[in-house]
Amino acid sequence: QDNTYAYVEILKDVTNKIKLKQQEPEFNRMKRKMMRIELKSEMVGASLGMRNVFDLIVRCAEVDSTILIQGETGVGKEVVARAIHNRSYCKNKPFVAVNCGALPENLIESELFGHVKGAFTGASSTNKGLFSEAEGGTIFLDEIGDLSPSLQVKLLRVLQEKEIRPVGSSQSYPINVRVIAATNMDIKEMANQNQYRKDLYYRLAVIPIFVPPLRERKDDILPLVDHFLNKQTKQSKQNKQNPKKLNHLSQKAL
Repeated sequence: QDNTYAYVEILKDVTNKIKLKQQEPEFNRMKRKMMRIELKSEMVGASLGMRNVFDLIVRCAEVDSTILIQGETGVGKEVVARAIHNRSYCKNKPFVAVNCGALPENLIESELFGHVKGAFTGASSTNKGLFSEAEGGTIFLDEIGDLSPSLQVKLLRVLQEKEIRPVGSSQSYPINVRVIAATNMDIKEMANQNQYRKDLYYRLAVIPIFVPPLRERKDDILPLVDHFLNKQTKQSKQNKQNPKKLNHLSQKAL
C-alpha cells in the first residue's frame, strides 16, 4: 500500500528584523544623546554633577518608576521634574505641581485626594483633588519631607494600591499617575531616626536624583552668567523705552 505524504515549508526572510534588533542599542544611544542636547536648552550645566543629572533625566523618562529629587532650596528640583515629564510617555498629559509645605495640615488631604460634598465644614461641593487632575500624567509633590505622619500613611497606601479615597467618601477610585517627589531634607536619615516612615521613603526613592548646589559645581558659574546675560539682553531689546546692554562682565565681577 502506497502512502502519500505532503510537506509544506514556509520560508520567511528575517534578515532585516535581525539587523534592526542588532541596531536597537545604537538607536537608543542616539536617542538619549539627542535628548541630552535638548536638555541644554532648558537647563544650564557643564559640570560632572549636572551631566549626571542630565543622564538620569533621560533614563527616568523611559520608565514610570517613582522618583525622589533631593537638593537644597533653589537648585531647580521642579525644573528637573518637568524635564522628566516632558520627555516621558505621558508628556501630553497633565503635570500638576504641589507644594506640600505650603498647604495647611487640615486641607492637604482633601487637596491631594479630593473630598465629597459635606465632608467637612465648608465643603459645599465635591472636589476631585490634585491626584485626579493629574490622571494619566505626573504629580510633583514638592517639600515631601513636611508631610505629617498621618499623611505619610495615606500617601503610602496610594502608592501601594494605586487608588485614592476622597475625604468623606466610602469608595476608592483607581488612578494612573506618576509620582515625582522632592525635598531639601535628608529624609533617608530622618527615616533611620524614626522621624519619617521608612516604607514611604523607599516607595518614593525608587530612583533617587541629587541635584548639587552651585558651590559644588563651580564649572557651571560662567555658563550660568552667560545664560543670564543673554536673557537680560533679549529682554532689554524688547523694552524699547529703557534699553540696556549687558553683554559682558566687569573686571570687578570676574
